Amino acid sequence: MNRPVPAQVLWQPFAADCERRDYACVHYVTEPKGRDAHDKSKRPPPGIDELWTYTRAHDWARYAPPGYAPVDEKVEPRLLCFRSSAAAIVDPAQVDDRVRTSKGVAVASFLWLGTAWGKPRRACWDALATKNPKTRGRAESRRDVWSPTAWKQVAKRVDDTAFLNMHKAAGDADAPLEAVRLSALLSLGAVVVSEPALAADRAEFAGMLLEEADFCDGRGWTEATKERLFDGGAAALARWRREAYAAYKAKFDPEAILRRAGVWSL
Repeated sequence: MNRPVPAQVLWQPFAADCERRDYACVHYVTEPKGRDAHDKSKRPPPGIDELWTYTRAHDWARYAPPGYAPVDEKVEPRLLCFRSSAAAIVDPAQVDDRVRTSKGVAVASFLWLGTAWGKPRRACWDALATKNPKTRGRAESRRDVWSPTAWKQVAKRVDDTAFLNMHKAAGDADAPLEAVRLSALLSLGAVVVSEPALAADRAEFAGMLLEEADFCDGRGWTEATKERLFDGGAAALARWRREAYAAYKAKFDPEAILRRAGVWSL
């Protein structure tokens, strides 16, 4: 039987290990409404020094979003916490070269890394998969992208696939932007179409992804998104992707993130 685990049970071994090593302990909040949530107390549990977060929505935690993921094995130790599932799986030099030299990005399919559970998300996915004239019959979902093999498969699709980003509470325009998922996709040079999110989070990713106001509308997307993805041509989309990738790589450089968060010299 699946039973809730008391928060103190989760933290005690971690906190004890930090104390023994004389380390500062940080909990990175990725599921603020999960069993280890801190959205009520807004304080670190015993033995944890700080809470860090991926979204501007959590003003009770230090904002340090996941950064550019494909880092070298000989990385500065302070940056290791920013490695994602895609890190060191796909050679960053190959990503740079592909994005820089690509003469065209022709969107033939749409991929969402997630599962359609919960009524709002199921309804949104149904609109994308079966109703939206541009995405129906061409949208697919995967929930198995964890292994190096799976990430390499995803990386091969960035020149002909647009990746979808949907909230758990699909349709909530004030929901946090899923920066953890985005860090891996944008680090691979992916074109991402996202539903609207919290304004402060959108500002952080301005120019790096396509925000679609009618994301879950089965009647179709806005003219601006259709122009960018289809009508403007493959060469124009490739140019936009180069700019988006360069902007993400510069702003979300792990060292830059930690310096902005005020913790680089700690």
